Amino acid sequence: MKKYIIIIGWSLIAALSFSAGRCQKLRAEAYRMRQNFEAVAAGMEKYMTENERNAATVQVQTLKIQEFEKYYTELAQYANDLELQNRRLLSAARTTTVTEYQIQTVWRDSIVFENASGKIDTIRCIDYEDRFLTFSLCNSDSSIAQALIRHRDEMAQFVHRVPRFQWWFIRIGTKGIRQDVTFANPNTQIEYTEFINFVK
Repeated sequence: MKKYIIIIGWSLIAALSFSAGRCQKLRAEAYRMRQNFEAVAAGMEKYMTENERNAATVQVQTLKIQEFEKYYTELAQYANDLELQNRRLLSAARTTTVTEYQIQTVWRDSIVFENASGKIDTIRCIDYEDRFLTFSLCNSDSSIAQALIRHRDEMAQFVHRVPRFQWWFIRIGTKGIRQDVTFANPNTQIEYTEFINFVK
């Protein structure tokens, strides 16, 4: 009889510890899903840095690989195009930008001597260059124009922890993880940004 009571007692302890572990996993999963819903609902926030650069911040989503493949098929296709296996990915990020320039410059005339016909021709050209853009356009007649456009930019991306509670210099807990993105070019407007962290 005593033997059966001990077996039943150990069985109850094992069942309780299994149930407690399962509850812990379900609670963590519910917290992860809630954080993802909050990240999607909050969307992206745009702001300007002190030196007049555009920046954006977005809350990081934490997804399983199956969720990533289901909801982010285009981003998953980029990984496949690079011959990366999704199960080996640690995180993925995507940022969409648009850059607009208002350029004011003057046409300059260049004289070109054509050896084949022996005539002198005038080509009208525009040249513009700054730290981020090189632009050159030449028009030899009314129907043909040749242009060279070179755009340079630099992206800075930071992923950081947001404390749950902050008082003076004391920071406790983690409310969420955020990504902040900025570009060196002040003309670059951030249209969309997202960061996905993967969990098993």
